[in-house]
Amino acid sequence: MPDSPVVLAATNIRKRFGKTPVLDDVSIEVRAGEVVALLGASGSGKTTLLRVAGGLERPDAGRVVLGTATVFDNSEGIDVPAEGRNLGFVFQSYALWPHMTVAANVGYGLRLRRIPEVEREAHVDRTLDRLGLTGLGGRYPHELSGGQQQRVALARALVYEPPVILLDEPLSNLDANLRESARSWLRETISTLGLSAVFVTHDQVEALAIADRVVLLHGGRVEQAGTPTELYGAPRTLYGATFLGSASTIPVSVAGDRSAAQAQVSAGGTAFVASRRAEASLGNDATVVIRVECVRVLDGDATPPPGGTVLDLVVRTSLYLGERWEHAFTLGGATLRAWGGSPLVAGRTYRVWVPIDGAWAF
Repeated sequence: MPDSPVVLAATNIRKRFGKTPVLDDVSIEVRAGEVVALLGASGSGKTTLLRVAGGLERPDAGRVVLGTATVFDNSEGIDVPAEGRNLGFVFQSYALWPHMTVAANVGYGLRLRRIPEVEREAHVDRTLDRLGLTGLGGRYPHELSGGQQQRVALARALVYEPPVILLDEPLSNLDANLRESARSWLRETISTLGLSAVFVTHDQVEALAIADRVVLLHGGRVEQAGTPTELYGAPRTLYGATFLGSASTIPVSVAGDRSAAQAQVSAGGTAFVASRRAEASLGNDATVVIRVECVRVLDGDATPPPGGTVLDLVVRTSLYLGERWEHAFTLGGATLRAWGGSPLVAGRTYRVWVPIDGAWAF
């Protein structure tokens, strides 16, 4: 995929609403067959960036290129409207017309393009079949489940075979159980059809599960971009480390150098080793982020795995989460969380293993 041609590039995009900067020199690109997630908290600029790419929002500066065609360039005065960019849109609300049948909803874009009726019907039927909606063309949106409505919205975006589809929080209207199955279905559908897609989400699990590449936005800037495993397993900033996954945040002082990649840190007098990031320098205060799933509570005299530090910590409480227990230990003046299969006794001291490669000092 890195060798695939770029089908969408938004470069040096800037956008303000009044005096508030929403996008500050943001650049992204999408390659053929690639799924890119725009991930971030509310107000990070992800939806605005998607709308800029689609022609629904005019940026103050920057350039947008589809394939080899420039569709927006502020310096050149180029601004191709949304209908001229030939992109597929799937909105958060699905935006299905309630008075139209499924077939009419899906075929509406083809009708606007003056595709002959026989050819239009063939396109619609084929698209409905591909998305598991065979036989539902005559129904109305209110006669469908939420998952079926979501598929109809995607079918409408795909029916005229756009080079890129843009999805704005496509699964947010589904209930929790349906959303889990829809993640798998959406990823499988996009891969099977060989689509190029950009989707906006605030749900980190959704982004990691569906995307080939994730762009994490924070305060209108790109915090980090990379594969899901890169963002989750090798965060470059404190914000990236705390936004993704479930983690404990521990204030520490950097007490010693183990190597260029590792530092000896201290939390309230308790010393352990963490992976060093550029911000963590000897003699200064720092913050260690520790992934909850990486911490282990050792049974009795069990031999700890290599590559970590064993700490004697007092457990404050254990919470039952259904599929597991979550334990809260006191580490310095902060809370270190860990998962386990059974409850621990509050107030008792346990041996807790903290891995070096799952604890990052910023």
